[in-house]
This record gives sequence, C-alpha cells and structure tokens, in this order.
Amino acid sequence: MKRLVYICIAAIILSFCILTGCSSDSPETAPTVPGLYIETSELPKKVTKYALSVFSGFDRTTFSQLGFTQEEIEDISLSPGIRMINAYTGEYYDNSYYFFIKSGGSFIGILLISDTDGDYSFQIQRSRLAEGFNRLERSVSSYFIYRSEAGYFGKCDSSVYAISAARGDMQGTVTEIIKNLTNGVIPPPSNESTSVDMLSSIAEFDALENKESGNRSKLLKVPLCDNENGTCWASCVASTVVYRMKGEDYGINETWVMRDKIVSNRISVTGSSGGTIDTVCLYINLLLMENYHKTTDKLSYREIETLIDNSAPAVIQLSPNLPEGLHHAVILAGYSYNPKSSDSKMYFIMDPNYPFSYVGISYDSPYCPYEYFISQTDFYSWSITAVDKDII
Repeated sequence: MKRLVYICIAAIILSFCILTGCSSDSPETAPTVPGLYIETSELPKKVTKYALSVFSGFDRTTFSQLGFTQEEIEDISLSPGIRMINAYTGEYYDNSYYFFIKSGGSFIGILLISDTDGDYSFQIQRSRLAEGFNRLERSVSSYFIYRSEAGYFGKCDSSVYAISAARGDMQGTVTEIIKNLTNGVIPPPSNESTSVDMLSSIAEFDALENKESGNRSKLLKVPLCDNENGTCWASCVASTVVYRMKGEDYGINETWVMRDKIVSNRISVTGSSGGTIDTVCLYINLLLMENYHKTTDKLSYREIETLIDNSAPAVIQLSPNLPEGLHHAVILAGYSYNPKSSDSKMYFIMDPNYPFSYVGISYDSPYCPYEYFISQTDFYSWSITAVDKDII
C-alpha cells in the first residue's frame, strides 16, 4: 500500500515538473508580453556602463541641438544596447553597439558606442534607422537584425522586414541583399544570443532637473545642404559661405543654388566636379574674401571651441578606414560638453550625405556613417581641416 502511495506521489511530482518546467536545466520560457524583442549577443558590462555615463551627461540644450523636439525631450529614454549581425557571415559585430533613443514609445535616435581596442567612444544623432524600428510589429517573437553596406533588415520567424536602406526602395534593397547572400539564404547567428525588449529602458532623462548647470555648448546652425552626385565638398563650401554671409537668416534654396553654381564653375574650369580640401579653401576665399587655409592635424578641443565661439565653421576632410573608400567632407558646426562628465565631450558636424539633422561625435571617436555606408566604409577618421586663419 505504502509503495503504491509513493508511486502516486512521484507521478504527481513528475507531472508537475513536466507542466511547469521545474527542471534545473530547463530553458528560459519565451516572452509572453508583446514587445520589440531583439536577439543579440551579450554586451560587455563596461559598454552599458559607458553608454549610461554618456547619456547622463546630456542636457536639454544638447538634445535640442541634435534635432529632438521639446515634447520628445520631456519623455526621452535609452533602450538596452544591441549588436547587429553581419548579413553575409552571420557574425555579430563586436566593435559597435547600438543604444536606441526613444520617446513616447517611438524610436527617434541612436547612441552608437564604438570600441577601438578597449577604448570606447560615442556618436549620437536623430536617425532614420531608429525610426525604421517603429515599423516592426510588437509581438512575443524575437527579431534578428542584420546589417550590410546597403542597409538594415530584420528577420522574424520566416518573414523579412526592411528597416533602413542606404539607397533606393527599402524592400527592394532588402531583396537585393538577400539575393547576393550565399545561395540567397540569410545566415543564422554564428554564436549564442539573448533576447532583449527594446521597449524597456535602462535610463530616463530627468526633464524636471533640466540638467543645464555647468554645461558648455554652442551650435552654429549652418544650412543642412545635401550632397549632389558626389560633391560633398561643394555642399560644405556653400553651407559655410551662406552661414558666414547671413548667419541663421537664410533660405535653404539659396544654399542649393550656390552649391550648383560652384559645381558648374568647377566643371567649366577643370572638366570635373571633384574637389579636395584645397578646393574648399579656394572657393571659400573667393566667395567670402576670407583667409581659409588647411591644417594637417586634427584640431584640439580648445581650437574647436575658439572657432565656434567666433562663429567660424570649419570644413573637415574625413579619411576612410578602407583603402577603396572615398574621402568625405563635413562641416564642423559646434561643440558640447558637461564638465562633470568626462565622457560627454563632443563636437557637432553637418554631413551632406545625411542632411536631416546635426550629428554629435565624441572628441576621440571616429565617425561611423552607419546610415549610408559609403563604399563599405565602416568609419572615418578626421585628417585635414579647412579653417579661418585669422582665428586659429
């Protein structure tokens, strides 16, 4: 009789364990609450700690200078960090980490953390890539996020979703990417992953505290002039000239008109629309009667402050990390830092290839043009600068 009782008890316990998964080595249960779950390999704790330190150093003015509205700033927060998957190899990128900035439940920007041999740096901007995540359905399934030089896409179960494209139609770009993969098959992640809910927050901006005290920042609102057929240098010249002539009292159309006239003149003189930092100095001096010249070293942070405080934007030549990459020109338009946060020191640029908002880059960071990936270049380094010689 006792034996029968023991058998019944054991059977009940076994049934309970099967139903509830009480085994010590049972896998974690899948999410049951709809969210935006992203599969990612685990981030180093130091990366998240650095991202939190950077985020805490921003204030209302900084967010506003980057193009975030006052309404968005009231509810701005930072999502958990994720890694992207290389669309061709299936490997997680191990030198860049994406922390998405959201407000009111919508993704609006990105805090990108770069790792260079253990030294962390950051880049922050309002982002079309972030806005692309708003198109992904909230569910209990997890997305794998892939990155290529042509754009980003997500895979969930058997479906593929376009998130952001560097060029052309987004869904068409995704189809092109997949077609170019080995046998047209999207590679699975090459190592273990974990799921995080991007709708959760690891930090919230305290709008009530304002966080203005002690911060130093200034942004020259140079025209956001786009790159027309590889003429980033001409866009930078036009934006600099219009700003130096009119301050913030300009129309964007006149900047485009000036850019096109500069390119036409260049073609008539040389037969080519291409230009270098020397070309930038030549045209700025001709149009402004100023004394711009080039420096061969990256400017010190004090020099950056001096130029911006004197309302003198500079033009930076960026050099690619890959030999086949193209040089690129952007405008140095501002600076911002919080003396209480050693991780907050950055400068602002206007990038003609992304003329939707200004980009904030930590002073020691390379520039990662993750929105468009020119010639498969992962990042650029500051190499030469065209500056007003009368100021520095």
